Amino acid sequence: MILAHWIVGPQIVGVMMLIVGCIQKYYPPKRINNLYGYRTDSSKKSQQTWDEANRYSAILMIKMGLIAIVLGLIMAAIFSIKYELVMVITTTFTGIGFAVVLMVKTEKHLEKTFDKKAE
Repeated sequence: MILAHWIVGPQIVGVMMLIVGCIQKYYPPKRINNLYGYRTDSSKKSQQTWDEANRYSAILMIKMGLIAIVLGLIMAAIFSIKYELVMVITTTFTGIGFAVVLMVKTEKHLEKTFDKKAE
């Protein structure tokens, strides 16, 4: 049971983000689709925005995954198994929060990158 608090926490979100980010970075979606990749209206505007959105979000996911792993391990060291609820809450907020940050930063990047090219 002691091992579980080293595995379950924000670090599990980080591991998932790291894996998905690496898959997306090394095997990016070739064409715009509705199944695989960073899929928003702005990323689907053209093949160029699609490629950039997927490139940028993959790198960001890898970085955020590493941050979540480190934060989760630090939290596991600080809180004992008695604080299971704290780990569940922080895992939930880490997952939701990092997803929001990923989308906001990628959308801003697309806006900044492609508005400059339109000028």
